[in-house]
Amino acid sequence: MTHIVKVAAKTERVLFMADGEVVSEIQLGKFRNDDLKAREEKLLKWLAVLGF
Repeated sequence: MTHIVKVAAKTERVLFMADGEVVSEIQLGKFRNDDLKAREEKLLKWLAVLGF
């Protein structure tokens, strides 16, 4: 578990939880160093849609 986007961007799957329940998830696929920035941006957009 992490609250750091840079760390989460290196995983294949990210879950968003609230009150102990999974409320949303995103699949990022296999990590490659050359796409870290794009993955971070994708996560930030996803979080914005969720209201964070």
